Amino acid sequence: MNYLKMIPWLLGGLALAGLLWIVNGWRLDSKHLPLVEKDLENQKATIAQIQHDAQIVNAASESYQAELARIRAEHHVPIVRLCKPSTGSGVQVPTAQPGSDGTPAAGGVVSEGVGPDIGPALYAIARRADELSAQTRGLQKAADELAPN
Repeated sequence: MNYLKMIPWLLGGLALAGLLWIVNGWRLDSKHLPLVEKDLENQKATIAQIQHDAQIVNAASESYQAELARIRAEHHVPIVRLCKPSTGSGVQVPTAQPGSDGTPAAGGVVSEGVGPDIGPALYAIARRADELSAQTRGLQKAADELAPN
C-alpha cells in the first residue's frame, strides 16, 4: 500500500476535524450570547448614567465657578473705621459747614478717636463667606440632581 496517497486524505480529515471543532466552539458560545448581550446593555446603561452624572456635576461646577468669579471681581472696599472709646459720656458728632452751593456738606473724617481701617479684613471675611455659600449651593444642586428619585 502506498502511504503517499493517504497524505491528502489525512490532511483533509484533519482540516475537517479542525473545522468541526471551531463550529462546535461557536455553538457553545452561542448559548452564552443572551447573557453577553444583557451584560453589554447593562454596561451601556452604566456608561450613559456616568455621562449624565458627569454633565450634572460639570454644570454645577460651571455655575459655581461663574458665581465665584463674580464674587472675586468685586473690588470696591469701603473704609470702615472703629471708633476708640471716648473719655466723654456721649457720642460727639462733628459739625460740618454747608457747601458753597447751599447743600449740606458731606461727613468729614474724624481725626480724633478713630481706630484702624478694618474695611479690607471685614470685606475679605464677607467675600470668603459668599464664596463658601456659593460652593455650598453648587454642591447642594449637584447632590439634589444626582440623588435617586
